[in-house]
Amino acid sequence: MVKFGISSYANAHAGLYAEVIKALRNAELAAETDFDALLESDVDVMVICSENVYHAEQILKCAEAGKHVLVDMPIALNEEDARKCVDACKKAGVMFFGGLCCRHHPAYPAVKAAIPSLGKIVGINAENQGRFVGGWYADKKLAGGGAMMDHVAHVLDLIRDAMGSEVTRVYASVSDKRFGGDTEDTGVLSLDFENGAFATIDCSLSITDSYKTWGTVKASFVGTEGLVDMDILGQHFDVYSDVDMSAGEEYWGDDMNTEFMKAVVASVRDGKYYTASGDDCFELCKVIFAAYKSAETGAPVEIR
Repeated sequence: MVKFGISSYANAHAGLYAEVIKALRNAELAAETDFDALLESDVDVMVICSENVYHAEQILKCAEAGKHVLVDMPIALNEEDARKCVDACKKAGVMFFGGLCCRHHPAYPAVKAAIPSLGKIVGINAENQGRFVGGWYADKKLAGGGAMMDHVAHVLDLIRDAMGSEVTRVYASVSDKRFGGDTEDTGVLSLDFENGAFATIDCSLSITDSYKTWGTVKASFVGTEGLVDMDILGQHFDVYSDVDMSAGEEYWGDDMNTEFMKAVVASVRDGKYYTASGDDCFELCKVIFAAYKSAETGAPVEIR
């Protein structure tokens, strides 16, 4: 039995994680919600879903207390702190998981398996769009950023893992004109990879409140011998109601959150990773931080 502790529900993913943990036969969720008390308790894994600004500090405390860590992305607000967090967990001998659940949707391993048949991958067109939810997500001091901080990691994780290649250069263009806050609500990244492929990611918070769904996670891989399209959230019904004159989507598909949490439980049990590791999370954060530098300077940024 793997015991989890959640101290903050600031991020909406915390509620999803809690429901999944409670439903698993080989997992347990602690009733305690005080962070310091959980560190002193018998929990195995601390789930960090607080405001982004607190992630690094809490990760370091978890490592010091000998607790495995599951943190929603991003893991920190700068590259130096992100590296410290990953290294601290390694030194303490605890596992480090990022909340990268999209790897565990059945569509993704099918796409990954198809990649070799496409020949040389030359381009990827991807998007992880969403709704603007406001609150602390719109406060730069708490969130560290907007659309890029929140909506790049998930689809970029799929791209780099599917190709087995790292980003070498990023150019980013952002805007805050849609909602006028102090974080960007619109963003597009152009990425060069070690294997010669080129990718674009639209991470904009462009989904309106009236639109039929909350967001998208899509990617098209184009190779010299073919292409494959992936739509992680494509398993849905379109529902139109004359009662309230509404249109929407009802998702009926695979539960990637449950599969992700099963992988975390198995990783802790076996002492090896069945999902993205801390090193994977750090590579994603490096790209995101470089993208912010690019957006600020208006020039491409090389990634070492």
